[in-house]
Amino acid sequence: MTVTRVDTNIAGAGNSAAPAGPTTGAPTTADNTGSANIRRPSGWTQPVKKGGGPAAASVPQSTKADLPQKSREAIGQALKELSDATALLQVASDQAAAETRVKGARANVGQVIADQTNDQSQRSSLVAKGERGSTNKVQQASCLQVRRWEEMIISDPRWSPDEKREIARAIFENQGLRLRGELELLSAAMTNGRLKGIQIKERDAIVADFKDVVTGRRPEEQGKSPEELKTARLGRLHVVLDSVTKKIENEGQKLNPYLFDWLIKEVQLHLDLSEADRDALLKKYGPRLGPRT
Repeated sequence: MTVTRVDTNIAGAGNSAAPAGPTTGAPTTADNTGSANIRRPSGWTQPVKKGGGPAAASVPQSTKADLPQKSREAIGQALKELSDATALLQVASDQAAAETRVKGARANVGQVIADQTNDQSQRSSLVAKGERGSTNKVQQASCLQVRRWEEMIISDPRWSPDEKREIARAIFENQGLRLRGELELLSAAMTNGRLKGIQIKERDAIVADFKDVVTGRRPEEQGKSPEELKTARLGRLHVVLDSVTKKIENEGQKLNPYLFDWLIKEVQLHLDLSEADRDALLKKYGPRLGPRT
């Protein structure tokens, strides 16, 4: 089985323990430097099938929908392959090969879920209109719709507890894999002008991904002291910011400064950031930020 994962997981999500549960709703607070308060998305529209065109995501209308049977079957097959690989691990004479097979099967679950959520979603409304029909690069799917599909997948009552844990793990991994591209796209959109309409909801969903990756609950953190939690989460914040700012700089651009402010604002309570912590972040990343206009 060959598994190809696009992009790099920038937030260290590739651990062996599933997260305590994905947070699929958007955050509820906002920095006043942006163009509107962050609000929880109210739903999603019927998505465009793969090949249905490069239209941007439109305003969600309803949260009531069933997971398509084809999607459930594809995910179910990937979970079965993982279950079979895990069962063989108990009796395999070559443990290294068996562990490699389990790792590959687990990655495949994440890839199948990513394929299903991306194929069912429209392109992000943050993609510039002039680029929506371009075939020169892979266009980012709507984070708002992807998160809605992920919520629908994990909420399906037919999954067993073990299957649901693996789905939660895969969704968590996928958030880390897509986050850098999302933040890069959001930074460019904010630099190019004020966000409007569905773009604001798209921004909210991306910030929700960011918060999940940096401050989301992880089983391996249970029992840790507040200081240990802060160190671990602050480390993930640096990994995310290092990755996205370096990627943007390599393309001759800089991270939007108001997006940077907003991201720090969204996680500062969870990280218990002191004034010294914030000053250190600004000292490190300030030269990588664009001008404040």
